[in-house]
Amino acid sequence: SPPPSPPPPPSPPPSYWTHFAHIGTTAYLIGSSSYNSAVGSQAAGDSVWWLSCSAADAAAASAGRSIAMKLTMGEVVDYFRPTSGNSLCDMLASSTKHEFSPDEVAWYTPTYLGSNAMGGSARAWPRDNVPGDERAYLPFWGGAGARSGCCHSSLTSGAAWGQTFDLYVNTAPPPPSPPSPPPS
Repeated sequence: SPPPSPPPPPSPPPSYWTHFAHIGTTAYLIGSSSYNSAVGSQAAGDSVWWLSCSAADAAAASAGRSIAMKLTMGEVVDYFRPTSGNSLCDMLASSTKHEFSPDEVAWYTPTYLGSNAMGGSARAWPRDNVPGDERAYLPFWGGAGARSGCCHSSLTSGAAWGQTFDLYVNTAPPPPSPPSPPPS
């Protein structure tokens, strides 16, 4: 008889993602306190906007869940969560307070660059630790006096600052709006 088929890979936990930030220009300076206050407007179609990290932390707490963040840069999707005892605001302002996941299932504490950059990893960490990932760095969402984000728009592209990116947080979706009454 044929050997049994392998079990399916674990599926990621269901989650809700709320658009938290859009950095749609390659030359925006993001400092360690930038995400503390909301900037710009998604509704107005601004090329750069974000919500307050403390509001996102509060929404996750009121929903009884630990905060997590999804970052999209080009075709790459990565997941981050604060290390134990840290908030989203703490994580966003630091290069040493995040855990990383390529799939929301396996979580890693990367080797940190330990600079004034925000997020990211030490050089070659993804390539040396995540199967199929050829990147030199995990994404940086600001800092280091550089512009916009860093570093890769694909798992095989070269590293460069000036990347556009989007951030999402796992807060519960807004309640559904009541149905409209039927036309009379």
